[in-house]
Amino acid sequence: MPDSPLPPIVTLTLNPALDVSTSVDRVVSRHKLRCDAPRVQAGGGGVNVARVVVALGGDAIPVYAVGGTTGDRYRMLLQQEGLPGIPIPIGGETRESISVADRAGHEQYRFVFPGPTLTSRECGQAVDAAAGLLVPGSWLVMSGSLPPGAPEDIVARVIRVAHDHGARCAVDVSGTALAQALAAGVDLVKPSLRELSELIGHELGTAPEQDLALEDLIARSGVGTIALTLGAEGAAIATRDGVERAPAFPVVERSTVGSGDAFLAAYLLRSMQGSSVADALRGALAAGAAVASMEGTGAPHRELVERWEARGGSR
Repeated sequence: MPDSPLPPIVTLTLNPALDVSTSVDRVVSRHKLRCDAPRVQAGGGGVNVARVVVALGGDAIPVYAVGGTTGDRYRMLLQQEGLPGIPIPIGGETRESISVADRAGHEQYRFVFPGPTLTSRECGQAVDAAAGLLVPGSWLVMSGSLPPGAPEDIVARVIRVAHDHGARCAVDVSGTALAQALAAGVDLVKPSLRELSELIGHELGTAPEQDLALEDLIARSGVGTIALTLGAEGAAIATRDGVERAPAFPVVERSTVGSGDAFLAAYLLRSMQGSSVADALRGALAAGAAVASMEGTGAPHRELVERWEARGGSR
């Protein structure tokens, strides 16, 4: 798919993490576990989104809050990737997250720390930096967990800033922040099935139940699009025109870290490039599957994603 001059996708990550991933023969309690050499990569929702957008031929600028010696290493890794973005210095220490693959059980264990406390001033500096990069027609993506200390209205503030600059806003958060995004008229949200079920207040076990919940949310909130990720079952895109579903691409899953971010990145980029909802959904699933088939937090190979898109899921 050819590159085209498009407005940049600006991402905002208030609580990034240095992703450390490794593997062991088997995870057992009490014993010392001899791990493989670790992979260390700069992670966090918005940064992962920006990485995939660039890998697929788009333009993205990550804005992220970092501090301490972990933050120094984080910035260095992004520099080495050619994705420096806009770092916002903070007083706290950037967190780490740990992912351990159990080869015997084919399971992945993820350990995620809460991250440093941000001041209202630090949060404001990050939002202002992202706002300064927006142009009419661009997207502002707020993705990842919120750090301790973030103002209660931070999600609504980000959505308002995007709209004030003629941009659209996509939010990938959970819990009360997800509810806040829907109430604030966000353009797109990307919940998982678990996050949607928690928002609705009950399990959504079947596709018809999920579709009804999606249609109800679209009807009674200001949201434009809901991108529901369903893991091995694929995904669904809900708009005011209805619900579009597609199955997942068949891959050998090695890591789920960053797969949802890749899905969001590809969906937004393909939508900006003029793809239909069905085609953008297929591209999003291809990108998510490509990342899931890799170890660690990385960008998918563009040629692979485009080949899967063209084949519609067959390999």
